[in-house]
This record gives sequence, C-alpha cells and structure tokens, in this order.
Amino acid sequence: MAVHTRCSGGRNARFTARKWGWLALLTFVAVGSRTAVSQPDETVPALLLHLEQVLISGQPDQYVALAAPSADREAAAQFATTNIAAGITHAAVRERERTPLPASSDGPAGLRLIVDVFTERGDRGIVSTWRLDLEPLPTDREARAADASETTPSPESNAAGGPAAPQEPAWAIRAQDRLSFVEGLYRLRLDRNQQYVANGLRIEAEDLRLNVRDGIVHLAVSDGGATALVVVGRGDMEFSPAPPAEKGQVRLFAGNETLRTRFVRAFVRINPGDLDDHLIPSRLGPARSVDASALAEAQEFFDSRVATSFSLDLSDLSRDTWSLVPSVGDFLMDVDTDRFGVLTYTRSQSDAEDISLFDRSNRKNIAVYTSAERLARRGRSYDHAARLAYDVYRYDVDVSISPDRAWIEGRTGIDLRVRAYALSALTLRLAESLVVRSVVADRFGRLLTLRVRGQNSFIVNFPEPVGRDEWLTLQVFYSGRLPPQALDREAIVLGPPPVVPQELEGPLFAPEPRFLYSNRSYWYPQATINEYALARLRLSVPARLNVVASGVLAPGSPTVAPDIAGRGPRKTYVFNATQPLRYLSAIVSRLTDVTSHVVARTDRGDDYVPSGRPGVYYDSVSLAVVANPRQVGRARALAGRAAEILGFYQSVLHDAPYPAVTLAAVDDVLPGGHSPAYLGILNQPTLPTALSWRNDPVSFDNFPDFFLAHELAHQYWGQAVGWENYHEQWISEGFAQFFALLYAERTHDRRAWVGILRQMRRSVERYPGQGPIWLGYRLGHLKGDSRIFRAILYNKGALVLDMLRQWLGDEAFFRGLRRFYDEARFRRVGTEDVRRAFEEASGARLERFFERWLYDDAVPQIRVTWRVVDPQDEYTTDTRFERSFRAPQGEASDAPTESSDGGERPLQLRVEQIGETFDLPLTVELQYASGERQRLLLRLARRVTNLELALKGPLRRVEVDPDEISLATLVEGSR
Repeated sequence: MAVHTRCSGGRNARFTARKWGWLALLTFVAVGSRTAVSQPDETVPALLLHLEQVLISGQPDQYVALAAPSADREAAAQFATTNIAAGITHAAVRERERTPLPASSDGPAGLRLIVDVFTERGDRGIVSTWRLDLEPLPTDREARAADASETTPSPESNAAGGPAAPQEPAWAIRAQDRLSFVEGLYRLRLDRNQQYVANGLRIEAEDLRLNVRDGIVHLAVSDGGATALVVVGRGDMEFSPAPPAEKGQVRLFAGNETLRTRFVRAFVRINPGDLDDHLIPSRLGPARSVDASALAEAQEFFDSRVATSFSLDLSDLSRDTWSLVPSVGDFLMDVDTDRFGVLTYTRSQSDAEDISLFDRSNRKNIAVYTSAERLARRGRSYDHAARLAYDVYRYDVDVSISPDRAWIEGRTGIDLRVRAYALSALTLRLAESLVVRSVVADRFGRLLTLRVRGQNSFIVNFPEPVGRDEWLTLQVFYSGRLPPQALDREAIVLGPPPVVPQELEGPLFAPEPRFLYSNRSYWYPQATINEYALARLRLSVPARLNVVASGVLAPGSPTVAPDIAGRGPRKTYVFNATQPLRYLSAIVSRLTDVTSHVVARTDRGDDYVPSGRPGVYYDSVSLAVVANPRQVGRARALAGRAAEILGFYQSVLHDAPYPAVTLAAVDDVLPGGHSPAYLGILNQPTLPTALSWRNDPVSFDNFPDFFLAHELAHQYWGQAVGWENYHEQWISEGFAQFFALLYAERTHDRRAWVGILRQMRRSVERYPGQGPIWLGYRLGHLKGDSRIFRAILYNKGALVLDMLRQWLGDEAFFRGLRRFYDEARFRRVGTEDVRRAFEEASGARLERFFERWLYDDAVPQIRVTWRVVDPQDEYTTDTRFERSFRAPQGEASDAPTESSDGGERPLQLRVEQIGETFDLPLTVELQYASGERQRLLLRLARRVTNLELALKGPLRRVEVDPDEISLATLVEGSR
C-alpha cells in the first residue's frame, strides 16, 4: 500500500503505511468535524452526486465545467486530468468536513469541503481525500438548482443502482487539491474456474511447516500474481519455535514443545514475489475439473478470513471488502486445525518481534519472538521507542470529565520534534470510543486525520513532509464516552466476584465511586510508546468531586465556576509535571485531605552522577495523603509509614525523582494499587467478603506494609526508570518488590524477614515451567492466571536481585544499584543496561548470572556431600573456600577460623551442579556439638566445587540452605 500526500509546489511525497498490531490489521475510517453554514444542506450533496457522475464518465472536461468564474481553469484542467480517466466503474464522494470561507476580492463567501473519494476500476480501487473550495452560483442558477433539488436522488442511489441523471448544482468549484490518497487496493476474489492439486504440497515459513497430504488449492490474484491462497483437504501442521522460552509457551499451550496437529483448511496472504520462498513445489498442477464441494468450502473459509487482515474498512464508500497486497517479507496464514481451532501465524517486517503464533478466537499469544536473521543482526534487546518517528517534549491537557455520563471532552496540545528524515504522517494513541473533532498544527492549520478502527489510535497527515529536528505543535480536539479503567496488574485478582452477605448490601457498604484515567484508558492523545515528557493538566469535574493527578497542584487551584448550561457548578484543577514522566494519570472521587509531610533523607555525597541526564535531583519530597471519607482514619495511620518508606528509599538511592507524591486511599473490595508518577493509589478493603487473598503471591500477612512499600517504590522503578519493551517489565515490578524487601529487612527482625523470602520462594516453586522473568506480561497469559505473573515477575525478580546482592557483596551491589539508577533515570532501559551497570561497579563478569536467572527458567539442581577427615590423611582440594559471609543486619560476621590448638579435623564439602551450571550463592550452616552455629556463604560458579574448611570443634551436622530460601533444588544423595 502506498499513501501519498500532496506537497507544496506540486511535488508528491510517498511513504509506506505501517501495519499495526500482531497480525498487521489495517482498517481506517476518516474522521473530522462538521461546521454548520447558512446554505441549505441539500445543495452540497447535489454537487457531490454530480462529481460521482463526472468521475464515472471518465471525461476531465466535465469536471472543468464545474469550475467557478473566478477559478484557475488551467489548474482545474490539470487536476481533472490527474484524477479522472476512462475505465472507472464506480465512484463515491462523501463529505467529511466543511468550514465557511469569507468573501474576498476574488469571489463571494463560500465553503471549504474535505471529501473522501473512492474510485473503482474493476477489482482495483483508490481512496483519496480532496479539498474543494466552493462558491455559490449566480442567483438565477441557484433558483433553478433549488427547484431541481426536490427531485435530486440521494448519493446512495448511485452506489446501489446505476448512474442517476445529474442535477444542476448550486455551487461551483473555485479551487481544489488532492491532500492524500491510498492506492493498491484490491477486491480479492477466488478464481472459481480453476483449482490446483495440492497433493504433497508444503507451505513453509520460519519454524512452521504445513504438509498437505491431499487437497485442493484456490487462488486470488492481484496485478503481480497470487496474493491469497485457500487450501482445502487433509494434512499436518507443525510449529516449533527456536527460542527456548517460546518452546516453553508452546508446551503450555499444546502439551509439547513442538505443536503438531491435523488441519482441514488454510488461508494464506502473501506478496506475490515471495510465493516461491514459501510454496514447495512453487508450481501447482491444475485439476482436471472443478470440485464443487471443495470450491464451496474454500469460498466459505476465504470469506471468513479475507476481511481480518491487510484490509481497509471503507464502509462509508463501498460495501465490499478492499485488501492490500502484503509488503515483501510479510506472510500470514490462518490454519483451521483439529485440536485448537483456527491458529494464525504471522511474519511482519514492521514489528520488532516479527514472528507470532496467535489463537485469534481466544485472544491468546502462543509465541511472539524475533526471527533468526533479525536476531543475528540486532540481538534480542530492542527499544520500542526507537521506531517512533517523533519525540514528544510536552503535553498540555485540558479536559472536562463528567463521570455520571462517563463523558470526556477535551483539547490536548502536543509539542513534538521530528525524529524521521521526512515525516508525512504520524500516529497518535487515543481511546477508540473518543471522537477526534479536529487536529490543528501551528504550521499547517487544520490537518487530515484517519481513524484506525479496532485500535486505540489515529493518523495525522501533513500537507507536506516535515524535516528532521523540526518542531511542531499539534492541538487535538476530541470528545466521547470513556469508562474509567480498573487498577493495573498491581491489583490482586482472584477470579470469582466478591461475595457480599445479603444483609450487608446497600449504600452503607458500597465502595465510594472513583474514576481512574491512566495508562490503559488512553484518555488523552499521546505517543504510541510511553516516552518521557513534561506536562500540564487542567481538569474540570463536578464541584462535589475532587481530583488528584500527575504533577504538583498549581497555586490557587482548584477554582469553582457556577452552573453553566445546566451542567451544575464545576471545579477546575491545574497540575504541573516539571519532571519527565511516561504517562499522565488522574483519579476523580470524593476525597478528603488527610495530612502532609516533607520527607528529607537524601545526601548525594560523592556518588556517581552522570552528566547530561534530564530532570532535577531532589533532596526532599512533599508527601500528601488524601482518602475517601471512610478511609480517613486508616489513611492517617498510613501517612507516617509512607513517609518513612520514602525516606528510606531516598537514603538508598540518594534521590527523590519527583518533588511531590500524593497517596490516595480509596474504597474497594480487594486490595490493589496503582502508582503513576507523582501519585500512589491504594485500595483499602472495607466490604466483608467470603474471599481470601492469603495465597496470592504478593500478600504478606506478616508484613502488611509490604504492598504500600511496593507501590511507593514504583516512583523510582517503573516511573523514574522505564522499561524499553514488555520483556523488561521486571525492571519495574521486580525492582519495586526488591525495594519493599529491603524495607522489610530494615524494619523487621531476621525471622520475619526470612519468612517473607521463604514465602516468595514458595510462590515461585508453585508455578514451575511457566517461563523466564524475561517473558514479561505473557507469564500466566496462556492460562489466564495473573498469579503466575506476580509470582515470577515480582517475587522471582526480587529474589534474583537479592542473590545478586549476595554474589557481589553489599558494597559493590549498592554501588552498582545507584549507578544503574542514575544512568537509567528518565530513560527506557533493558536487562543488558542492568548487567553493565553492576559489572562496571563491581568488576565482576555477570553474563552467565543474567543468562540463567533472567532469560532462562531452569532451576539449578545441586548435590551436596561432606565428611570430616583426619588431618594426617592426604587430601587435595580443587579450590580453597573464600571466606565470606553476609551477616544479618545488626549481627557481626562469623567467618570460619582455625581452631586455637590446630587439632580439629577439617571438613571436606563437595557441591555438584547437575545439568546447567549457575552462578549460585548458597548458604551452608555448620552446627557444632556445643550448640554453636556457623554460617558460610558459598559462591558456586563451577560444576563441581570441593572445599576444605577448618572446624571450631566437634561437628554435629551440616545444613544446606537452612532458611529454605534458595531457588536451587537439593537432589537426592545430598547429606
């Protein structure tokens, strides 16, 4: 598909439209505002109907006859020659927008129309957008046109039937321009007159093979050749992804690392030039006659699939399905299988991870990964934002929210800088239910927009390309119904709805209504990737409600305005976000100010601070606490603990990333939380329920502040430090969970702290084989169980960081942690950035540590044996044990020492790793006959480690992992 925009000076700028989503689904709908004018509406449709007839006539001079007396007839003739030619079999012209034109020296007052134009030549189509400047015809002709309009047929009569007699229009065309057009559209049809024998046919793509034992193939062709195939028959499908993590997901879905199933039908979309690369043999033998039953089955499957991929929704212009030819290298196949229903395999060059297998009916990603060729060229790490053609510097959001109607009406200003060499169009994200009224640019005025149907985005087209490093300011006006979102994955999800005793139902126990607009509701126009930007928010709500949002409340805010147009009094808040943030959030509810603190616990000292990083380093943070009326008492108790937690985090990282944080305690049935920049939201259960969340991986009964500590840690991890793609979500969740663990270590005794570690380890062991940490949101996706996501991403992520702390020692670890935070602050980063920071701070090589614990989900298997030997026996060890021990907080290190008389027999300890070798910290406890206990921290980096340790006295026993917190498995034979 080629999308073109009209440029100044008559030049055409051409760019290829990106395919959105996992299956490259392209569906567009034009959107725009309509401005009423004084002229009767019936006269404009008459002109547009006349234009349809002119297009079908194929005669450019008929268009020139519509030119106004003041028009440039040479320009009109050139426009007509470009856009009107013989062979057009159908045309549709639809008004999209109109604005009045003032009178000028060149002509009277008129109209400016933006119209969508669709023309067909057989099974080929072109859709374009024209700008037409109209002026009224002289009065006598207007009168005749008014009389004729009584019998003017509707535009639909032309679309449904044959050509209608043109009526005398009341308008003439003063000027015209084609703003943009999309060509290369095809109304694909199966060839019903020819079938091909598919016996022995193979259809192949990377990691996929379709073997057709016997069957029939039907083709649908474009100008370049076959672009769609339907196979009907019998055969086998085999899908075996190369990446180990994807093998694991296929095993969860299909029961085996290779998905094998029989199939009866397959639908293929392909670029004709790629046909030889995917079909073996590439030449199909024609069948002697057409099998009617196979044809009917092929047609039914074709009709059900052709509109779902590589198609445009032109329902306002045509009743047919219009498709695009896939780009070179793109491939899609829908396979109707015996075991799994229809599975969709895609290879999309525009996606960072270009291979996927998808269960469309159940909306499940089975496998998503990078092809071998791209992996070798790029590596597995990537940043989604690198694909953006522009950078947003600042958002200026002005929104009126009416929660009782779930209605939003607003304007958002976007200051952006172009990153591409020449930008002809850009995509912005906005909830599909919100209507884009208009988009205006400071340089170009009102712009053409295309809505992406089925997705939360729209396209803005420029009349000429914008060069690299040029600045633009867009103003987007929009409105519509938008329900508030639920809290993010921080919320504990148990499945069944809460059970409320009948006698407790009613307003007394109903949670206070609250309305959250945040990262998943797309409530304001924004970049398609959550990049960092500054912001100003101006939010208007009914006066009975309150707002807390991303940013610092402006002085004098809020203000109250009286009743306007029967809407009731309104309250307006202004928030300023002076530090970069990834997305904007607001919560609307009845909220009461509870208390406020200034937390100042930061002293940066001489720590490493990279130069050139955005944002300000703060030494203190203002903490405000608000609550629903029923939560005021509990919120007051939360305030002191929240201030202590924030102060502790500041002492660890020597920074407060945002100058202010507002903590909102809100009613809900289940605990949960959400923590955008500048804001923390905590569910406070008040409703009696039969549900229990004790077994949830993130519920710690012995440390009720753990949840609060996790949410506040997100101000650093997930907000101040962002992740570059979904694989890196552990940098948000795992780090936040680890910081809550650090706070628990600081405030609890060792026994309680170890209990939290043990609970984390057990939650990880509860879900073996579900995938590595690096799988991100897809953990638990196939089973629809978010507990798997929380157990592995949250808890295992935290345990891995704790193991890294043991491996490096406290000094090197915290030096590396602060280095990573400073380098990643207000950036999108990945696992490799984490590794490099700790390597540079410690001097250690950590490739294997990260490979095993982050990218793999294997579990180390160890066998430990020991014996006490006579010192006179000859014995040689492979290595001497490096004495090191991380003592619990407040206790002294008790490394092993030689006995005073030198007469104790040494201990020989052998640790063997079975299978893959891990970098594994492992605690061993020596228990002496005297009752004394001695703990040793082993750093295991070899398949076999032999140690000889001096004992303090008679040894009673050796206990491996005495706290039961290691992720390693102790195999049979250990003693």
